[in-house]
Amino acid sequence: MKKSFIYLYFLSSSFLAQEKEQDLQEVKVSKHFIQFLDKNPFYVLNQNKIELGSFNDLGELLSRLPGMNIKDYGGLGGLKTISSRGINGTHIGIYIDDFAQNSVALGEMDLSKIPSNNLKEVKFIHAGQDNRLHQVSSYLNAQNIFLYTLDDEIDEKKWNFRLQNKIGSFSQREAFSSLQYKKNRWALSGFYQNRYCKGNFPFVLTNYSQKIQLKREQNEIKEQYGGLRLSYQNKKGGVFRYHSSIYDIFRELPSAVILYSNEKGQFITNQQFNQQLSYFYNSKKRRAHFLYVQHQIDKIQYTDSTFLNLEHVLRNDYLSKQFTSGIHSKVKTFAGFISFGTEYEISTLTIDTTNYQRTVWKSIMIISIPLKKWNVELLMGVLKINNRSLNLQQNGYIWTPGIQYRSKKSFPIVGEILINLKRSSRLPSFAEMYFQSVANPNLLPEIANQLSCNLNQHFQIFSKKIRLNHAFFVSSILNKIVAIPSKNLFTWTIKNYNKVLSYGSEHSLQIELFERVNHLVSLSASYTFQKNINNEKTSLLYAHQLPYMPIHSVQSGLSYQLKDFQIQARVYYLSSRYALPENILTNEVKSFYTYDLLLSYKLKIKSTQIIHFQFSILNILNYSYEFIRSYPMPGRHFTFQLSYEI
Repeated sequence: MKKSFIYLYFLSSSFLAQEKEQDLQEVKVSKHFIQFLDKNPFYVLNQNKIELGSFNDLGELLSRLPGMNIKDYGGLGGLKTISSRGINGTHIGIYIDDFAQNSVALGEMDLSKIPSNNLKEVKFIHAGQDNRLHQVSSYLNAQNIFLYTLDDEIDEKKWNFRLQNKIGSFSQREAFSSLQYKKNRWALSGFYQNRYCKGNFPFVLTNYSQKIQLKREQNEIKEQYGGLRLSYQNKKGGVFRYHSSIYDIFRELPSAVILYSNEKGQFITNQQFNQQLSYFYNSKKRRAHFLYVQHQIDKIQYTDSTFLNLEHVLRNDYLSKQFTSGIHSKVKTFAGFISFGTEYEISTLTIDTTNYQRTVWKSIMIISIPLKKWNVELLMGVLKINNRSLNLQQNGYIWTPGIQYRSKKSFPIVGEILINLKRSSRLPSFAEMYFQSVANPNLLPEIANQLSCNLNQHFQIFSKKIRLNHAFFVSSILNKIVAIPSKNLFTWTIKNYNKVLSYGSEHSLQIELFERVNHLVSLSASYTFQKNINNEKTSLLYAHQLPYMPIHSVQSGLSYQLKDFQIQARVYYLSSRYALPENILTNEVKSFYTYDLLLSYKLKIKSTQIIHFQFSILNILNYSYEFIRSYPMPGRHFTFQLSYEI
C-alpha cells in the first residue's frame, strides 16, 4: 500500500505600472503591452474574493468555482488535483503571469503547492484565452486557469510593502511578505512565504454500524517559497521581464486509513527552481508580440523508512528538467485579429539512474472573422512530437482545430451566446509511462472533442441586479488514461479507456439582495450536473460513472458588507461518487455538506496603510467526510490572519 500512495502522488500531482490607456475598438493599448478585450466567458475571482475566502492554496480556491472537481487527499498539505467536465488536470493549463506551471513528470500540477497569498486574480476559461498573450500551449489546452499575482502589476507608488501572518488549528503557522520598488523605467519586486503545519487532526471512521474516533497522523508539512522579478521598459514601449522562483518542501505522506491502519514513515522532499525571461512589445498599429524562454528544474525524493515493515530504507530520486521557448503574436487585419505563434519544448526525466527524454514542437494559428452582427473565430493548432516511444499516428503530428461563435449583442431571455467546438490532446506523462511496475509505456495520447454553449444574462428585477450564467456541454474523450486496480486494491496499472462520454450543465447566480448607503447584502450560488461515463459498448462497465466524478455539486454564499467589514456564510455540497470503475454500493463514497463562516475587517491608517483582520471557522458542524476514500478531511477548525499593507 505504501507504493500505491507514492504512485498516486506522482500520477495525480504549476510590469511596470499601468499608465494612461486609450481604447482602439477591440484592443486596449498601454505603453507596456496590449490587452485584447475578453471574448470568452469565464469564471473570475478577484483579490477581494480570494482574501475573504481564507483559502490555503489554489486547490481550495478552485473548488469554489462552478464545475470544478477537486481530489483532496487530506486538507492542508495534502495532494490536490483538478478535473472539469470530465477533463482531468493534464488537459488543463495553469499559467502564473503568462507562464505554464504544469509538472513535467506528472503531467498535471499538485494544486496544494500554489499558495493563494500572492494572487490578485484567478480566471478559469473553458475555451481559448483571456485578454493577454500567454505561451502558445494555452491555445492547445482543453481549458485554462490564468493566475495573476501581486507582482504582475506594480502600484504607481515608489514603494509597496505587504506582510501577512496566519495561524490556525493543527499547529498551522504561515508567514508571507512582499516588497515592490519602482524607479523610472525599472521595477523590482520579490516575495517570500514560509508555511508549517503538523496537521494531525481527529476524525471518525465508520465501519458498518461501528464508529471509531481516531487521529489522522503523518501530516507534517514544511514549506518555503520565494521569488524575484525585475522589469524594464524601453523607450519604444517594450517590456523586458526576468523572474526566478525557488520552491522547497518537506511533506509527510499519510497513508490510506484502511482497517484502522495509519501507517507512518513515508515522506517526500521537493525542490523546484524556475527561471523565466520574456519580452512584450506593442505598437499603436494594433499588434503585439510576446517572446519568452522558460527553464525549470524539479527534484523529488521519495523515502520510505519502513519499507514493507522491514528495517531498511527505500529511496527513489526523480529529477525532471524542462526548457521552453517561443513567440506568440497578435495582429489586427481587415478581417479581424490574427493570432499565431510557435513553441519548442524539451523535457527530460531521470528516475534514479534511468533517463527519459521528449521533445515537442507546438504551433498555432487563430483567425478571427467578424461578419456584421456576429463573430466567428477559427483555430488550428498542431503538435509535433519527436519521440518514437509514443504511439502516434500521422508521423507524430496531432492536430487540434477549433471554431467559436459569439453573439455581438444580448438577445431577449437567453442573453449573450457563445458556442465553442474544440479538439484538444494531451500526451501521457512520464509518470504514467515509466513509474515502476504500475506504468504503461504503450499508452496512446488522449484526445478530447468538446462542444459547449454558454449563455450570459444581466438584468434587474425590482432594482435588484441579477447575473445568470448557464453552460451546457458535451465531451467525447478517446483513449482516456486512467489508473485502475489490476489484481487487487494494492496493485494498480495504467490503461486507456477507448471511449468516455461527458455531458452536463453548469448554472451560477449572483444577486444583490439589499443595497443602501454603506450596506450591501449579496447572494451567490452555483449548481453543476455532470455525467462522466464509460462509453465503450463492449465493456462490462459500459455506462458506469468514472471514479471520483460526482454527478451533482452545489455551493452558495451569503455575504453582508458594512463599509470595511464583511461577513460571509457559505455552504458546499458534493454528491456521492464511486472509488472504483464498477458502480456498486461497496465502491460508493458518501455525499457530504460543509458549512463555513468568514469574517473580515480592513482598518485604514492615514489613507496609505491598511491593517486587515480575517477570522474563519471551517466545517462548523464538525462533519466527517472524504473527497477520496480512506483519506479523511479535517473536522471543525479555525484560522486567523493579520495583514499589513503600505
